[in-house]
Amino acid sequence: MPRHSNDRRQLMDVMWSVDDLAEYLRVSRKTILNRLWRREELPPFIKTGRTILFREEDVRRWLESKVQQVERPAPKRRGRPRMKPAMKSG
Repeated sequence: MPRHSNDRRQLMDVMWSVDDLAEYLRVSRKTILNRLWRREELPPFIKTGRTILFREEDVRRWLESKVQQVERPAPKRRGRPRMKPAMKSG
């Protein structure tokens, strides 16, 4: 029975370079590097020496967490806008 079969599977996952991630997100390589340098939000990554790699599964999960629902604005009323009645002071 293999002791680290799950670890081995993770190591065999598809890995993306900074260029791959930039292409996938449709941003420049420089944008990714700037976000790394500024410690802005990015998917989890692995750094070995100067090489930075992203697991495809982590990228997709991170991107899914960024999905936001767009709320529809309240329908506009037709006609001329009305003034709110003035408060009476007593």
